[in-house]
Amino acid sequence: MDTKRHPFPWQASVLLIFAGAPLIAGTISFISALNLLGQPSIGILPLWQGAIRCNAVSPITPPSWPGMASGALQTGDCIEMINDVSALTWPYRELERYADSHNQSNLVDLIIRRGGEPLIVRVPVLRLTWLHVLQLQAGIIPIILVVWTLALVVLLAQPHTEANRVFAALFLVLALAIAGLFHGLNDAEGRYYTAFTIVSSMAWIGPLLHHLALLTPRPLPRFAFLRFALHPIGLAAMTLHLDSMLEFVPLLQPWRGSAPGVASAINGVTMLIGLAAFLGRVGFWAWRGDRSIADQMWVLLMSWGLGAGPLTLASAYYLLTYRAPLWTSLQPFLFCLLILCTGTAYAMLRYQSFAYRGRVLNVLAMIYLSAAIACVVMVIVLIGIFRTPVDGLLFMALWSATFATTLFWHTDSPFRRLYRRFFLRHQHHYQATLDFATRMNQTSDLDALVQQGATLIRQAVMSDWVAVRHALASDRIWLATATIIEIRQANPPHADTTCLPETPAVICQLASEGELLGTLYVGARHVPEPLDEEDERLIGLLATMLAHAMHIRAQIQRLSEVPALMIAAQEQERERIAQEIHDGVLPVLGALPFGLTQIEQSVQTGAPADTIISICEAYRERAVRTTRELRSILRHLQPPIVGGTHLGLSIQAFTQEICNLYQVQATIHGATVVYPLDEFTSRHAYRIIQQAIVNALQHARPDRLDVSIEAEQHGWTCRVSDNGHGFDPQQSSQTNGFGIFSMRERARIIGATLTIESQPGQGTTVTLRVKGKKREGRKESGALNIEGGQSTPLRYSSEALRVENESTRIAS
Repeated sequence: MDTKRHPFPWQASVLLIFAGAPLIAGTISFISALNLLGQPSIGILPLWQGAIRCNAVSPITPPSWPGMASGALQTGDCIEMINDVSALTWPYRELERYADSHNQSNLVDLIIRRGGEPLIVRVPVLRLTWLHVLQLQAGIIPIILVVWTLALVVLLAQPHTEANRVFAALFLVLALAIAGLFHGLNDAEGRYYTAFTIVSSMAWIGPLLHHLALLTPRPLPRFAFLRFALHPIGLAAMTLHLDSMLEFVPLLQPWRGSAPGVASAINGVTMLIGLAAFLGRVGFWAWRGDRSIADQMWVLLMSWGLGAGPLTLASAYYLLTYRAPLWTSLQPFLFCLLILCTGTAYAMLRYQSFAYRGRVLNVLAMIYLSAAIACVVMVIVLIGIFRTPVDGLLFMALWSATFATTLFWHTDSPFRRLYRRFFLRHQHHYQATLDFATRMNQTSDLDALVQQGATLIRQAVMSDWVAVRHALASDRIWLATATIIEIRQANPPHADTTCLPETPAVICQLASEGELLGTLYVGARHVPEPLDEEDERLIGLLATMLAHAMHIRAQIQRLSEVPALMIAAQEQERERIAQEIHDGVLPVLGALPFGLTQIEQSVQTGAPADTIISICEAYRERAVRTTRELRSILRHLQPPIVGGTHLGLSIQAFTQEICNLYQVQATIHGATVVYPLDEFTSRHAYRIIQQAIVNALQHARPDRLDVSIEAEQHGWTCRVSDNGHGFDPQQSSQTNGFGIFSMRERARIIGATLTIESQPGQGTTVTLRVKGKKREGRKESGALNIEGGQSTPLRYSSEALRVENESTRIAS
């Protein structure tokens, strides 16, 4: 990568200095236009045409001015006489007398020459007002500013690129030419102003356009000097025209009379040559170039076809005939420069790197599209169909409307969001869900996710408040309002409505994969429009997305707690095994030395054989009981065969044994039901039921325990019910106990549904439903197939669920 800092090229510095000329000329034009206020006029702008030696109707006369709007005068008409007085002297005193007249007495007769034929027309005399000045300047000053700004943007984007510098020079010259179209100066000052603006600029538009054509999209590999071929011709045309006005070259004195016409013809020809070269090369590369170049060239073709084509043809037609096409002035064609400039700038900057590139291209695209629509409407509808005289004010109003419309659809503004909210609700819902999903993915903490979700849902449905309570912290409620987000204590936890500002309009449960994660409360709207089914559908969709996000964050949080749970389970299992060995095995083993000593002493003392035999018989019975204790411990560590045909019988055997130990009445239904479950699924189902029974006996203290097993076509179901103390499942999920957590994780691994129904003082019912789908090739390694939305992080949880087996091997 080239990190060397290149000096600013001198050509770009010269252009930056030259950029002040259009601004100065535009300022002079605007200020001098104020001199027109109150001046008498025949409804046109006069312009001295040295080539035809007369005062003609200026090509930038607003078509809405009375002289043009009535159709009496047209662009290029040579005014020879005003009421039989020569128009060369422009009798202002006579015009002032007519301007102050009323009742049709302000009409004057003009003798004009149109296309070589004399005509007599009658036009009214009026005094120019602010409206006339604005109609004139609104078609000049905004165009100058747009062209000047685009020239500097392209120049400063890549000042070291020759194409950018030529583009900037062309557009600065164009801006200077537009500024020279009108001035309100006197004859002496106006002569110099015209000479150094429009006369100098028009001579260089053709050569610079030809120069840019040979650089776009790539410079000529050979004959590079040809890009300067028209520069001497432009210099000669400028010299001829300036000498005819300022008389500074003595050698050209014999040709000064015809010099303006010759210079104008040369300018017209160079413009046509430059336009033909530019469009020719652009069309060639659009047809033969690669994809990136072809796209750039098509943008240029459209831009110059809509903008440069009409304006250049109209300008060349005027320079050759001193007339404007379509019986109008050249002012409406100036507005096409917006298409030309923005389209060319966009095509040149699209494949260049510079600061703020995205914003610049977006603005150029909006200006280009709005200007194209406005110009098409102006030329086809207003001028072509309705014959409406379009001046600067009318076009600026039309362009402002199209630009505002383009801005409305191109940018994500509050107005567009409001429009989608009321008129395009499906787009509003799509944008709301897209923003919601994006923000949810960017939030990792569970509490922050709940706060962010409440805020986004409130903004989406435009409600006064939204509250969320999630199961992992049921004693708290997150409340989002228009100003703050606060956490309120719910005491007791289920009394949610007492913590809310008012009765909620919508209540939605947050559930994911059969697990209840919390509750969403949506308040009333702060707008008169009530909530309807579309809003409820949006709330339901956002609630589902929030529940899924909460579920994922909760799983991540649980997985982070698995190592500690594994260690705790190992320690607990070791303590249980040690306690059972200490209480059942160790006393017998500890008594063996004493028994052997007693037998030894009996033998030494000559005790009767019956005595020795009774002592041996007592210790033999103790050894048998110890063997039974060890077998019981091993049976609890390693479950029996629990395949699909033995699962019910295994559950029945375990239930009877442990209920006899706790002296609890047990009832078992369906133990002989056979269902084809694989060994992996059966073992996890057995462990889940085993844990449910143990939890009931150890914590609920029931008098009766019911176990029912059912099987049908769609799956296998086991239900464990007791009449014990009962508990709050939501509160239990917040504790550090391993029992319910391991049951849920095992159910998740085998794709089963685990439901725990309980209330304090009303017993507990645990229901396990296993889907009727065989799981082929499953192993107890903990690896999971990606089915039913299960994900690989659960593999770590399956390792934790086999802590009992691991601890058995450690103990042994």
